[in-house]
Amino acid sequence: MALIQVNNKSFADIQIIICDKDGTIAEFDTMWGNWIKNWIGRLLSKVEAHHRVDMNQLRLDLDRSLGFDRPNTSVVPESPVAVSTLEKISIVAMTVLFQAGIDWHGAEELVGEVASEPVVMTDEMVQPVGDVRGAFERWIAAGVKIIIATSDDREPALAATQIMGVDTLITDYYCGNDPVANKPNPEAIQIICDKFEVTPAQMLMVGDALSDIAFGRNGELAGCIGISGGSGDTAALQKAADEVVDSVDKILVIEAG
Repeated sequence: MALIQVNNKSFADIQIIICDKDGTIAEFDTMWGNWIKNWIGRLLSKVEAHHRVDMNQLRLDLDRSLGFDRPNTSVVPESPVAVSTLEKISIVAMTVLFQAGIDWHGAEELVGEVASEPVVMTDEMVQPVGDVRGAFERWIAAGVKIIIATSDDREPALAATQIMGVDTLITDYYCGNDPVANKPNPEAIQIICDKFEVTPAQMLMVGDALSDIAFGRNGELAGCIGISGGSGDTAALQKAADEVVDSVDKILVIEAG
């Protein structure tokens, strides 16, 4: 157990810190802004090869519906790309194609082809937010376990933490394509409590989106820490979270268990 301090607020007897991944320990837009740009581009190419639709309008509709800010190659806060799984992103894209005049089965086939292509993580895509490894090492030295809860699929999530060099410091992962309800549903929190024999009062949630904070609140955790500068709106995070900092290395161990 450890005494954790964030800004002027302390949390006693913490055994587990649950962290979101993108926007929390890895730069969000560096990774997903470029990913969704390429994903939409591949989808548009497939559509153009098989259907006669207004491609400029379709691109605008996909950008708006998925949450892609094309001029800035960034992701709109709290949008499907920011907080949802690839499966749900695909359903949104299918709906946009259907509304553009493509029959539903055709939309399913086109989006399915793009969605089936593996997400390949590269060193350029994965940039840590602050001193992630240093923070994780200090938490572990104090007896705190680190768990990742992300809407990202398991394969790219594991690849990203490997590139960051923190995969060996993480005790467990709960990912978007795992057989467990996604955030903000607190199902994973109960699983964690049972698996590691802890109570919600012995855990903190750290994330950059309102869904992360809602996940922690729904699970009645000891505290919810917001990370600014990610996929969420900072002003909204400040209202919802117990404290907001700009990186996980600001979450300090005051006393080791």
